[in-house]
Amino acid sequence: MFNIIELSPNVNVTDTGGALAVSPSAQERIEAIWRQEKAARGDALYNGRVFNLTSITPGEITGFYVDYAAVLAQHRDPDLFNDLNLRPLAVCGIVSLKQGLIFGLRNDNLTADPGMWELAASGGVDDSVRGENGAVDFQEQFLGELCEELNLPSDAVSAISAVALLEDLKTHVCDLVLDARLSIGAETLFPLFNECGRDEYTAIDVIPESGVKGFVQLMKGSVTPASLHILSHKGYIKLLGSAA
Repeated sequence: MFNIIELSPNVNVTDTGGALAVSPSAQERIEAIWRQEKAARGDALYNGRVFNLTSITPGEITGFYVDYAAVLAQHRDPDLFNDLNLRPLAVCGIVSLKQGLIFGLRNDNLTADPGMWELAASGGVDDSVRGENGAVDFQEQFLGELCEELNLPSDAVSAISAVALLEDLKTHVCDLVLDARLSIGAETLFPLFNECGRDEYTAIDVIPESGVKGFVQLMKGSVTPASLHILSHKGYIKLLGSAA
């Protein structure tokens, strides 16, 4: 299940400078899970700092940074939410160009939703976009994800604005959804993507807006739940039980 909150296009995200309180038993569990994951994934796993959401209104999101190890542990062991109460903030987008919307096929080695299609691009909000005054530049984070995952330069984005916050009530991941329009076309997008690595996406596709419903039906459960709810919220598809 998901909860969707409409956001102001100019919503602010602020780091309050708080710190995570962790019980000894939870800390032991975090460290045990991290050792397991590190043994399996090696240097590909990095314990950076991730923004943890604590409060939200349409115009203001606040929180503080926590170690990725804690976020990963809660993902692997959902019962840890009772102790940690983590709501990690990520950015994702409805990225469009004249030919349609961009979807990416997630790599099989990713922690969340491996081998599934999603609205590209996406990623956690890290402390590289935190300003000295605590302001968190989530748009810069998203532009960075577009560059890293699709090889798109920031000047390829002609317009960008916040749309909504989507919280997965099972994993507690909170996606800040952005609407981004590109100034380039698919004829430029695909060669750029083909020049970058495949750490996040093994393939991308551009789906005409009129064909999104058919694409979702064709994939038969291979589109991430978050992307499905975003598409439903924007009126591209209708989910069972939805009023969209």
